[in-house]
Amino acid sequence: MYEQEEEKDEENGKKASKKEEEEEEEEEVINMVEVTIYFHHGGEWLTSPEPHYDRGCVTYWKGYDPDLISFIDLVNEYINKLGFVGVQELIVLAPTGKYFEIIGDEGVKTLTSFISTEYKSIHLFATEDCELSVDVTDIIMHDGSFLLSPIVNEGTDCSESEDDSNNGMVFSCSDYDTDELENFVTKKKRNITDSLQDYKEIVKGMAFKDIAEAKQFCKLYALAKKVELVVVKSDKKRLRYTCVADGCPFLLLISGDLTTPGVSVKTLVDHIECGTAYDNSLVDYSTIALYFKDKLQSDPKYKVKEMKADLHRVFELNVSEAKCKRAKKEVLESLEGSFVDSYNKLEGYATELRSCNTGSDIVIDLSKQALSNGKRKFLRMYICFKAMKLGFKSGLRPLIGLDGTFLKGKTKGQVLCAVGQDSNNSFYPLAWAVVDKETKRTWTWFMQHLQHSLELQNGEGLTFISDMQKGLLEAVRTVLPEAHQRYCARHIEANWCKRWGKGELKKLLWWAAWSSFTEEFEDQLQEMKEVNGEARQDLINKYPPKTWCRAYLDTVCKNQAVDNNFTESFNAWILEARYKPIIGMLEDIRVKTMERLAAKEVAVRKWKDDGFSPKSELLFIQYLKISKVCKVNGNGDSGYEVTEGADRHIVNLRDKKCTCRTWDLTGIPCPHAIKAMEHKKMIPKKEIHWYYSKEAALAVYKHKLQPVRGEPFWKYDPLHAIEPPELAKLVGRPKLMREREKDEVVKRQGVWKQTRKGKMMTCSNCGEQNHNARGCEKAKQGKQPTKKQGKQPAKQGKESGKGKKRKQPAKQGKESGKEKKRQLRRGLVDEDEASEEDINCTAPQPTQESQFEYTSSSSYFPVTEDDDEDPRLRPRTISEEAFLTRLRKKQNPEEPIGSRVIRFRGDKFGVSEPTNLPIGPTGLTWNGQGAVTTNQLQKLRPRRG
Repeated sequence: MYEQEEEKDEENGKKASKKEEEEEEEEEVINMVEVTIYFHHGGEWLTSPEPHYDRGCVTYWKGYDPDLISFIDLVNEYINKLGFVGVQELIVLAPTGKYFEIIGDEGVKTLTSFISTEYKSIHLFATEDCELSVDVTDIIMHDGSFLLSPIVNEGTDCSESEDDSNNGMVFSCSDYDTDELENFVTKKKRNITDSLQDYKEIVKGMAFKDIAEAKQFCKLYALAKKVELVVVKSDKKRLRYTCVADGCPFLLLISGDLTTPGVSVKTLVDHIECGTAYDNSLVDYSTIALYFKDKLQSDPKYKVKEMKADLHRVFELNVSEAKCKRAKKEVLESLEGSFVDSYNKLEGYATELRSCNTGSDIVIDLSKQALSNGKRKFLRMYICFKAMKLGFKSGLRPLIGLDGTFLKGKTKGQVLCAVGQDSNNSFYPLAWAVVDKETKRTWTWFMQHLQHSLELQNGEGLTFISDMQKGLLEAVRTVLPEAHQRYCARHIEANWCKRWGKGELKKLLWWAAWSSFTEEFEDQLQEMKEVNGEARQDLINKYPPKTWCRAYLDTVCKNQAVDNNFTESFNAWILEARYKPIIGMLEDIRVKTMERLAAKEVAVRKWKDDGFSPKSELLFIQYLKISKVCKVNGNGDSGYEVTEGADRHIVNLRDKKCTCRTWDLTGIPCPHAIKAMEHKKMIPKKEIHWYYSKEAALAVYKHKLQPVRGEPFWKYDPLHAIEPPELAKLVGRPKLMREREKDEVVKRQGVWKQTRKGKMMTCSNCGEQNHNARGCEKAKQGKQPTKKQGKQPAKQGKESGKGKKRKQPAKQGKESGKEKKRQLRRGLVDEDEASEEDINCTAPQPTQESQFEYTSSSSYFPVTEDDDEDPRLRPRTISEEAFLTRLRKKQNPEEPIGSRVIRFRGDKFGVSEPTNLPIGPTGLTWNGQGAVTTNQLQKLRPRRG
């Protein structure tokens, strides 16, 4: 008996253990279930016949662990991701089609208890604080029928019909209301615009992260709505505002609760026409700083006056200058932090540039002195993209402009740049660097990297043009000894004229620089000697003519530029970027360069298929017009004698040379070569150099910069951050405007005009000097003019030409005589016209709009255009019709036609040395007299004993 009972106990024990094992296995299966949570939003709640959710949008969490579900995570999904202001109710749809409310983590725990292999899709809904609540049962109070009906089939395609089951519910992907969802997101993400459109409305239930954010919103709301609010209660948990206007019932209460994170609007009574608040005390300097933050960071020169005017124009707000100054100071001080922070990320930025633009040269140098002290302090940075390397090698002329310009931000330094010139004479950035100072060491460092990037070897066949900066000339000679160097004539003029003045001398200087053959250059020097012999001697002693006169320049680069304007144009192009932190500046330059390459390629593709650049074709057309007044004689082979006025030039069509050197310098047939080609039945346009062709331009601009990812993708170690250089605080008030030269051109009424400062005025009423018509005493006394009888109106006198000429000073008469002499020698005009402006038919300017528009004295200044065109020397306009009229009236000059023969000069590169010039060594002077050094004085002393 006992044995039977023991056997029964064993069988019962085995059954119990087996049942426990099955329950444990089932529990493990349940725990392994991963759920998909669907978040429905963007629809609307309908209460008839039963509460149900109509249409809307769906997002989901797939493969979510049920043990990790929490009430706060579900609420945050609606607030942070789906744009809800606040969640009033969180509702779940049961498989029966009924809705249950989830309240707190207890409700979530009840929900997760139903999860099984059959129920693993959860459909959630929510109502905002500003919506009406939905009358549904708490899930904790369910009657046990939560899972009685079949589970909703989540694999069924979305339907557009509203007659389906589930109480009219439609989970339609095609009905995804993106406009409404965008509206929800906008409520959460408010942007500060000029009109503060996102801050003009406040609704009940609007949520904020904390009280500080709510205060900031209320201040901007008061500014946008033009109302003045007053704080009634303010602490860490509550915030209450009312309106100061009499009779306005406005009331705003913001506080927090336990169900949602942050704070929200609990009570709101709106305004009732309380009027405009012109003096709003709630709008403090921090609110103004927040409003103008982006504008001041992009333009630190934005003035306090402009800030006041903008606030009054947009919001009718009267604010003091002190408040605007304090706001601007706060923004700029925060900007200093970004200056420092940008250096910390500089190494990561450089790594990203290398990875996105492989083959580019990005070099950062650190201070050795700082490294010895255990610090990583920034010293220099060099950038040359692979696209710029390939563009230079593919079709750019071998001419490079070098220049340096100052940084405008908190960290002082300079930007060194190397710029090329394309076939249309527009600048092409090659490389740039940020250095501490402009010295021989920094220029040598820059030139060494440029030599490596562009594979310049020893510089043979390459030409550099510069402004003769400190250490630059010696650095080029050291790194690239075989390269040719040119000096900018504009800077020579500025330095030379400081001592010798402007006027006629400056005009002769430019005519000398533009002289393309030696005889013409010597003529200009002779005229300069007649004006001031000492000035001429000083010019050729200090500035060797072979570096700035076309008669002695090399002909390899096919560019006759004697000014560095295209490099100055690049400096003006990056002016705004130079005010920003270093990464912001470099990013602006990179993006502008990337967009410029794309835009230039689009422009080049619009050229004719077999055509050339617009500026080269324009220059060729002007040369073609000049060739009509030339005479030609051929030798039956490839040699021709072409006569232009008193000069007889020799053209060799086989070697593509002319003694005027214009063809050699530019690669575009000169007037004499065109005349010779027409005599030989050739097509002159086909002889334009390949550098100016559409093919060459496309070869340059086909290489593009590659896009660079944003800051989150940059890889840098904060522990190895680069420290910025020391912030340089200069003494005195910072200058916002560049100091102009005494007689530099200024912009008046949208037109660049020469300043009248220092010029002699002549009265148009009486003809006397030192006063104008408004200050004429004779006109005030009512007397008749004594110097000028029978005065005609200005327009009539100009048209008829019969009015008496005004009395001119002796100096002007002297200038007129020199102009007459030049015109007669060229044989372009007769004696009656010799007092008019001269036209250079030998070496016109390819960088000017009209190649025959020159100016009288003191008008050659580089001007930066508003568009991408390069700044150029602004001439006085001479119409094309007037030019052709002068050519038609050509008569025999005083000198015999073709009496002066111009011969070939120059080596294989076209370079020649000046001869027969009164060049002497520059001696040491003191107060205008000769002086000697101490060593020379020691040598002159007699030795003792």
